[in-house]
Amino acid sequence: DPRVILMVDTPPLNIEDYLLREYIPAIDGSLSTVILHSLINSRANYYAKVTDSINSALESISTDYTTQRIFGFRWFSNILSNLPLLDHSLSHRDIWYSSNNNIKLKQNTAIIVGAGPSLENLLPQLKKTSGTIFACDTSLPILIKNNINPEIVVSIDCQHASYLHFPTKSPGQLTVLDLASPPIIARKVFCPLFFSSNHPFSQ
Repeated sequence: DPRVILMVDTPPLNIEDYLLREYIPAIDGSLSTVILHSLINSRANYYAKVTDSINSALESISTDYTTQRIFGFRWFSNILSNLPLLDHSLSHRDIWYSSNNNIKLKQNTAIIVGAGPSLENLLPQLKKTSGTIFACDTSLPILIKNNINPEIVVSIDCQHASYLHFPTKSPGQLTVLDLASPPIIARKVFCPLFFSSNHPFSQ
């Protein structure tokens, strides 16, 4: 059955990674463990680590699930509002995609820019680079202010205030948006390209 995953002598960290990647409480329901005492007693050290890994994963998932409950309505409404914009997004694919379905880049070198205390110090280097600049949305205002136009901007926050990071007139870069991003951003930028996150509704 494709729903069954068998892990034999799997390193505990791999079990944790699997749970973090695949377990979605809203879809899968509760998670429980069934203990075979004779096996655990024979390999106490290994199964203690497995238990720690499972608990660590569940703690992270629980925190994430709490966030999902807080932002659930916003995510849901944003996804519904963005669905009609997908056709427009797909119609611009030829501008940004090569024949082998990869995004066209100026150079093989990619520079990933985030908003942080070192950004202002790095502006002179960014102005001279010939690489492709990927910018998170929070770094966009300072880049535009300094006449640096990143080729690709990524925005994943579902909150409405995210649109404030984008200038009134889009400089024409590719904007990569989570399907749950505020629809006002998709309407504001030149070329939105949506991706689907692990949100249960997107899945």
